[in-house]
Amino acid sequence: MRQALHIFRKDVRHLWPQIVIALILAAAHAALDVLQTPVWRPGTERINELAGLSSFLLTLAWWALIAALIYEETLPGDCQFWVTRPYSWKSLLGAKVLFIVAFVNVPLLVSDCFVLGLQGFPVWTNLPDLLFRQLLVSCWLVLPSFALAALTSGMGQFVLAFLAVITGIITEEFLMHSGGSSSGLEVSTGAWGLPAVLLASVAVIFWQYSKRQTMGARLMLACVVFVIVPGLTAIPDSKGSTSETKDQKVDVSGVRVSYDLARMPSGIDTNRFGLGTGTLLLPLHVSGLPPETALVDPRDDVVIGADDKSFLAGTVQRKGDDYYQSVYLTPAKLQAVKSHRVSLRVKMHFTVVTDRVTKKAPAWQRPIAVPGLGFCEAYTDLQAEAPQVLCSVGVHRAAAALVWVEHSGFRSEPVQSGQVTSGYNVFGGLSPVEKWVIPLSNPGSSKIRAATQEPGAELSFTVQWPLADVTRELNLADVDLARFVVMH
Repeated sequence: MRQALHIFRKDVRHLWPQIVIALILAAAHAALDVLQTPVWRPGTERINELAGLSSFLLTLAWWALIAALIYEETLPGDCQFWVTRPYSWKSLLGAKVLFIVAFVNVPLLVSDCFVLGLQGFPVWTNLPDLLFRQLLVSCWLVLPSFALAALTSGMGQFVLAFLAVITGIITEEFLMHSGGSSSGLEVSTGAWGLPAVLLASVAVIFWQYSKRQTMGARLMLACVVFVIVPGLTAIPDSKGSTSETKDQKVDVSGVRVSYDLARMPSGIDTNRFGLGTGTLLLPLHVSGLPPETALVDPRDDVVIGADDKSFLAGTVQRKGDDYYQSVYLTPAKLQAVKSHRVSLRVKMHFTVVTDRVTKKAPAWQRPIAVPGLGFCEAYTDLQAEAPQVLCSVGVHRAAAALVWVEHSGFRSEPVQSGQVTSGYNVFGGLSPVEKWVIPLSNPGSSKIRAATQEPGAELSFTVQWPLADVTRELNLADVDLARFVVMH
């Protein structure tokens, strides 16, 4: 312990200029994060740009600080002066970890507390979430740069290795997406690839400090990033036609989903054909849902025609109590739908969510505290087609939201914002608060603007908490889908 503290103090003396720069950027990031707004207009454009720039520079500063810290005792090679000293590798690694906690994690935690407190969120009750957020942010902020610095002998090599890894990941993503449309596989990238990279980073760090076998560590990390991760991301999803319940109190075994082709989409012109792309909008019949719940879906896999290897993306839209499946059509698929009677095979992955009004408040109230979401307020911009709802969403938001306006019998169409995912966003950035802009736009935008400005207008919020996952497979054979196409 005494040796680790000695190394820690030495690193602080050597790296104090980098520490000061990082702390200044952390303070600037916290101050600008409180001031920024998701609405870009002449009065906020400069603040928003500076807030984004400060976050970017702070990330670079911390990466550079971590690399400089590791290079105080470079690991590759055998001619370093510190090798002749009686350093214990455990003390050396402990000193580096202590430095990172003191000058990366602690400033980020203080910044999070400052940002949450000034925006109205309780800091003490959110402290467990903030501490867990430190762990998640460290996964992308600390571990990769720590591992790369342990494998390189200077800042030049560090930058080149970093660029190589980023280029490799982007190339893999491009190949997986371009090849995914012809593979027929249901890809689950984040579920396997990210843990593999993180575990490899931890293994590289411990290996280098305990063994200092640089070539073997480099080969292991390269194998994980460029070979194992692509293989893991190609593993088909294990979801079948059964339901995976997240809350045992919610019974979704009776949920039934089928096509209702006798019902045409209301309020949509389906007779307008043109050039380019289009959207297939198919009415769905949904029954058997538990009370006060609804269906949303993160993803559908759609096959049109006889090509088993051509998967298209689809989503489910909801208008009132009606559900529609929306499938984006490429030009080739659009031509096939317009010219022939085709088959349609769909694998739908739904999420059952709560569907009851969480909060009603006067539209003029500022801010509106929405349980499970954060603080929201109505905003009317003269340049915008319709009013907007601005929401500051806390560190652990576990829901999406539906928002609509009511006044004197008028009720706007609910607009959904966010993603119906429970838990934490690993790559949510350095800010503990997300800023949402929910535009209340639909065919009645002028009525919405007028209603929002009336004294008795109310904003209603339905916070959607995920309860269960449901997977269903639907098939249509030899049908004329052209009448359900909406051209772009």
